Amino acid sequence: QRQLEAEGRAVVTIPHSADDECFRDYGEEKTIDVLVVGSMNQTIYPFRARLARLAWRELRKRGYRVEWLPHPGYRLPPKSGLVGEAYARKINQARLVVTCTSRHRYALAKLAEIPLAGALPVSDLPAEREEFFERTMLHVEPWMLDREILTQMEDVLDDEAEWSRRMQLAHDKVDQRLPMRFWAERFIYWGRRFLGEVDMPAPMPATGEDDA
Repeated sequence: QRQLEAEGRAVVTIPHSADDECFRDYGEEKTIDVLVVGSMNQTIYPFRARLARLAWRELRKRGYRVEWLPHPGYRLPPKSGLVGEAYARKINQARLVVTCTSRHRYALAKLAEIPLAGALPVSDLPAEREEFFERTMLHVEPWMLDREILTQMEDVLDDEAEWSRRMQLAHDKVDQRLPMRFWAERFIYWGRRFLGEVDMPAPMPATGEDDA
């Protein structure tokens, strides 16, 4: 993006969104304290892999209920694991879900899917719109010590009122800005604007500020 901007090209970042008809609160019982999902490719998702290991090796020893879902793969039909509504329902059974922004530090779709499905993401911040996303997750960073990360996760898991407050805040923020319909509106708007068609109202901002 910076290289394109340096060349004088217009660049617009539209954060990944989620289908709120699929990712929603199904009223599932919270039977999972920490859910581990997604690819664990060490090259692309090194921090997610670290968080997953901490949850699986340390939090389970301390009595927390941790579940690890296999990644279904990127080709259809999926090889294994849960997808679609079944996947959303599994998230809805969890209180915390481990994820990350990848080595590229951008807002992956999971940062929208997880709050919409009634769980709180455990993740680092994307490089853009940090103020917005800090309110939609349990914020941890790669530079933190293992014990600092574990303490943050345990503090939220052990305080039902605090988890509920943070979960509701995360859900409401994402629900206002990142359902798929808003992504489509923004994509069409910026596409038409680049083509010179400016006689249309600006879409709802992605995160409380201009998309550009």
